[in-house]
Amino acid sequence: MIDNLNAAGDSDFDLAYLHQQLAGHIEALNLHKTYADKGDNDALKAVAAEIAPVVQHHIDEIKRIGGDKLKGDDTGSSSPPASDAG
Repeated sequence: MIDNLNAAGDSDFDLAYLHQQLAGHIEALNLHKTYADKGDNDALKAVAAEIAPVVQHHIDEIKRIGGDKLKGDDTGSSSPPASDAG
């Protein structure tokens, strides 16, 4: 992940960062939801269920910040699409 950010040019850094944040938050949301449903510790299941809406809010904010550049990106991809410039 850090290598991708270091390799991103100035014009691509923000988008690369947003894609990484989106991918990480989607993974975290899936983990929390799964544990909330199928976990083996009731206290941790409750915490996972409680935090899932917070993580979802973070995903919504990342998408808001990214605007059209992130619309429809629910794949969890950690890399931005290839640039058309070249």
